[in-house]
Amino acid sequence: MKKSNNIFLFGKNTSDNSLPHLIRPAEYPNTISFSSLVDDPFRSLTGFVRELQSKNCPSENKYCMRGFNKACDANKDSIFYFENRWAYFFNDGLLNSSKWDYISNFTNFEENFQSLPLAKPGDQDFDSWFDAAQTLFWLARSKSARHYHLPNGFTLPGVTNGYGPIDQPDPDCNFGPCLTVNGEQRHMN
Repeated sequence: MKKSNNIFLFGKNTSDNSLPHLIRPAEYPNTISFSSLVDDPFRSLTGFVRELQSKNCPSENKYCMRGFNKACDANKDSIFYFENRWAYFFNDGLLNSSKWDYISNFTNFEENFQSLPLAKPGDQDFDSWFDAAQTLFWLARSKSARHYHLPNGFTLPGVTNGYGPIDQPDPDCNFGPCLTVNGEQRHMN
């Protein structure tokens, strides 16, 4: 799974704002239940940043002000866990204001982030999450995003230069290969 990038080897044990740490595959649980998952607000914010809209976006590309593009690999397959890479970067951006092109954008995001309501399944204030995502847009489009490397060497897929609209909708990627229980690759399309 590691060779095929079918696993994201960073995780959190707590819901604090510390960066996810490297987890060895042997430490991954054999089973997952909803109650065993740690809420990662940065992963949630990543989803909101990908769906930023503007009244100036054309109807066929309503998310033209999204923070970044979905990206396909060289085989036109989806890049697994690309959102988790962005979540790691956004988390790092909260902890390190030097990642931001302008300190005022960092301050706006920090204030919005600190005021987010605690997550409650089925009861979310989406407006406040979109407000925070709009302030995070500036980090997604920053110079730091273009040159960022996670500790495992991964970069951020789908980085978009500049602060203007993205003219094209996200690309259609193939789902890509998954590993079977026997370790064989199988395309899911």
